[in-house]
Amino acid sequence: MRDSYIIAIQHIAVAMDTRKGYRKMTHLKPILSFSFILLLVLLASSCSQSPTNAKVEVNKSPNDDREYQYLLLDNKLKMVLISDPEAEKSAASFAVFRGSLHDPDNRQGLAHFFEHMLFIGTEKYPEPDSFQNFINANGGGTNAYTASDHTNYFFDIKNSAFKEGLDRFAHFFINPLLSDEYVDREKNAVHSEYQMQKKEDSWRQFMTSKLAMNPEYAGSKFSIGSLDTLSGDVKEELKSFQMEQYSADQMGVVVLSNESIAEMRNWIEPLVRLIPNRELGDAPIDQEMLLSSELPITIYSKPIKNKYKVDYSFPIPSILNTTSVKPEQYITNLLGHEGSGSLHKLLNSYGWIESLSAGAGAIDRTNSSINVSISLTKEGSLHVPEITSLLFQYIEILEKQKPLEWLYNEQAVVANLAFEFQEKTGALQYVSRLAPNLQYYRPEEIITSSYLMNQFDAELISDLVSYLRRDNVLIEVISPEAPTENIEKWFEVPYTLKKNHIDLSLLQTDELFLPKANPFLPENLVLFDGDDKPIQQFDQNKNIRIWMDLDLEFATPKASIFLRINLENGLMTAEDRVFAHLYRGVVADALNETVYPAYLAGLRGQHSVSDSGYEIQITGFNDKQLTLLETILKNLRESPVDPDRFDVVKSNLVRNWLNSDKNYPYRQAINAVSEILISNRWPPRDLAIIAQNVTAEQLTDWRTRKLNKVSVDALLHGNVNQETKNDLETLLLDQLAINQVEPQKVEVEEIKESLLLELTIDHNDSSMVIYLQDKNDKIRSRATSTLAGQMISTPYFSDLRTNQQLGYVVSAGSRMMEDRNGLIFLVQSPAQGADHLEQATRSFIEDYLSKLESMEDSAFSQHKEGLINNLLQKDKNLTQRSRRYWSDLKKENLDFNTRELLAAEIDSLNISEIKTYLEEVATNLNDKRLLV
Repeated sequence: MRDSYIIAIQHIAVAMDTRKGYRKMTHLKPILSFSFILLLVLLASSCSQSPTNAKVEVNKSPNDDREYQYLLLDNKLKMVLISDPEAEKSAASFAVFRGSLHDPDNRQGLAHFFEHMLFIGTEKYPEPDSFQNFINANGGGTNAYTASDHTNYFFDIKNSAFKEGLDRFAHFFINPLLSDEYVDREKNAVHSEYQMQKKEDSWRQFMTSKLAMNPEYAGSKFSIGSLDTLSGDVKEELKSFQMEQYSADQMGVVVLSNESIAEMRNWIEPLVRLIPNRELGDAPIDQEMLLSSELPITIYSKPIKNKYKVDYSFPIPSILNTTSVKPEQYITNLLGHEGSGSLHKLLNSYGWIESLSAGAGAIDRTNSSINVSISLTKEGSLHVPEITSLLFQYIEILEKQKPLEWLYNEQAVVANLAFEFQEKTGALQYVSRLAPNLQYYRPEEIITSSYLMNQFDAELISDLVSYLRRDNVLIEVISPEAPTENIEKWFEVPYTLKKNHIDLSLLQTDELFLPKANPFLPENLVLFDGDDKPIQQFDQNKNIRIWMDLDLEFATPKASIFLRINLENGLMTAEDRVFAHLYRGVVADALNETVYPAYLAGLRGQHSVSDSGYEIQITGFNDKQLTLLETILKNLRESPVDPDRFDVVKSNLVRNWLNSDKNYPYRQAINAVSEILISNRWPPRDLAIIAQNVTAEQLTDWRTRKLNKVSVDALLHGNVNQETKNDLETLLLDQLAINQVEPQKVEVEEIKESLLLELTIDHNDSSMVIYLQDKNDKIRSRATSTLAGQMISTPYFSDLRTNQQLGYVVSAGSRMMEDRNGLIFLVQSPAQGADHLEQATRSFIEDYLSKLESMEDSAFSQHKEGLINNLLQKDKNLTQRSRRYWSDLKKENLDFNTRELLAAEIDSLNISEIKTYLEEVATNLNDKRLLV
């Protein structure tokens, strides 16, 4: 899908480092202590604002070998060029510093609608879908979103096609057509998006929260757009919006390519200079979002899903000007802490909550907020006044206890480490994250503004805490049993709003206190001596199979430890699947207090249910990974199944499974396909029914029986060595009952005839998913369906979504079901039923086959090259490579070359094979397809 609408905007920043002459860790190989890292944090300081005519140096991580150049062009457009000679894809993001806050009062949703219209042709490239067709044919992707204060457009593509791709893209902003003939079509697309979201609880809560806002605040209005708000002739209003809101002086552009800075500048600068500068200047929002005279406000509303929640939002002064201090992060770190003495631990011990998180965000240049979000148990929903009182008791601790520099420094050290060892991400993700930062941050800081906390300021922190008051809070209580009196206009949410109202209790506690020092902070950051050996297997113990790769390519003292703990007979029955999920929940509940500090220190440890048993994945700094793993394994082996906590875990799991009936229709249909085809998948409702009858005693017995004999497959990757491998093996032998157990593989049902499953879904939209299975699981078959899926994806979208206006969600492409690939067609429609959608799909295939006859060899080669380019892109970071290894390992490809094999097969395909395959698809749409 081309565009996704952003509910709210949080400005995230990454910190900066101004030291010179720092070499990569691969060369220095130092051991950095906590105190040394802290010294680096305290020495870092902000750069002064550079004059526009002086060279501006974009601060970057010492681990970042890319070259950057900031330019302020003569049309006042801000641009950052990034040269990465190793990039296998180029990407660009154009952020316009106008969003839904700038909708005209009489045209709610116009900013979002305008975003849609920009994709519908330009004077130079008038064909309505030519941009998407070009991007798709060259292995790229494109998207856009409308936020409250900006609209962001972005794409990526193979390097050889980047010049034409960027030329097509830039003309969106130079001379868009805004064609009359496509206005009604895109109105329908916007309306379909609105209809799709009407039963999505996050959107419903967002719209209800607007009722509490200052009615003069632009963000209080409906902002998606609909056929009602966009009714009539909007052509002139679109042109006016373009002239009054879109201008080069209100844009930030980030471009990444494998070319040098000089090469990029030579052709990109003249191109983007063509974007008109209308001298619009900033359009600040001066109104306060919540009126202080009306606070506190409490809103009660009913969700679609059976869930309980309470959110607290405290309006605070703008956080955009305090990025070097980040006082809000000090506060939210403590409010959201889950360790000993925390609000989370206390409320969890009462059985009142499922989760608690805290964060802060800038809504616009004027308005920011600190937010605490709590998912409640049903029992907890009866104690919201008590929860509110306990929250304010914790805030009182923050008020009475002066901000602690050592606590701040702990956070600063972790932030600095994240910056020092920043790893690459995909080009598209990177540029689309940076471009909006050009709106509020100095160009020096666009990368660094969300990392470092380099200036402890107790007074600033205390001042921000002073805004966390009982008379300065919006409380949103979401519950199926909420007392409601009114209906919200756009999403039909039952609600009651009470101004100058807050419910508190007299509950007091002495169990809340600030956290102790974090034992998981990394201390030893040495890089081991590298080698040129590929990943290899160690099997001193035949029941502990370890694959290890000492990999320092990314120059970070990090590692990945992935484990598959194989249980006897695996989890092949619905009952075993339910028990496994229940016990995973019990273990996670027991681990929470211990593991949370590790999370804060940059370690990620998670365990999940797999076909063979359990998987554990630990990533991050390698220094204390085995300590974390030992903690997880101990709890996995012997977590007590306390009846009270078990009831809470079971209730939450059952409710989540039952709530899956309220997911988007297309998601329910996709899940149903896997439930039909994969041998150990069952509908969530069936699992919930089984879980409701499980007791704590039964779960304890199951744990004892299942963990009595296990084997382990392990991946050890990154900054690891033989000693690490030996320590891991010793740990596994100490903590687990190692024995001979074979990994289990699921079976995939073969589609031998046409199958139909009709789902009854509580939603106004209909949906259709057609799955056409490959004839076998050979790599050749997978290559054929993958290439065919690449070729038809954009034409299918254009035909059913753009031309026929059948729905907002339209997709076609290949999809793996375990080891078996296939072709999938998916539509969710507010306009037509499933029968019509199926017939439209048949007609599309027939029409595409006729057009395939005239496809030129160059166009076919373009599709192949784009797909192969995607497949063979280098891993951007350690975790990405670890996950690729792990995927191959679990599929028993111990040469770890699945993508290379697939690319080679795709390269050898010819157009006649694709034509033959799609002819079989046309036949199988009648004879051998799964329709949901």
